Amino acid sequence: MVWKSLEVPNKIAIFAPKICGMPQKIGVEGPERVYIQSALRMPNSEKESQEQRPLLNVTDSFRKMIIVGDDIMRKTNDNGVVTMSLFDFLLDENSVSSLL
Repeated sequence: MVWKSLEVPNKIAIFAPKICGMPQKIGVEGPERVYIQSALRMPNSEKESQEQRPLLNVTDSFRKMIIVGDDIMRKTNDNGVVTMSLFDFLLDENSVSSLL
C-alpha cells in the first residue's frame, strides 16, 4: 500500500489507495476536493470508459483525475476528467494543485 501526501498552499492533501473500485476523495482542508481513480493500464477506449465511470457517477463539481501506470501524455476530456501518468503525478509537485 502506497500513500502520498502533498502540501498545497493553505491545504493538505492525503492520497489513499483505491478501495473496491471506487475513486478516493482526497481530503483537503478548505472548500477544494479532488477525486482520484487509479489504473495500472488503459490500453483502449473501453478501459478508459471503465475507469471514468465511477468518477462521472460522482455528481458534485469537484475535480476528477485518473492516474495511470502507463507512460501517457496528460489530457483532459470533455467531462473535465484529467488523465496523467503515475510518473507525472509523483514527479510534478503541482500535479494536484494545478487542478484546484
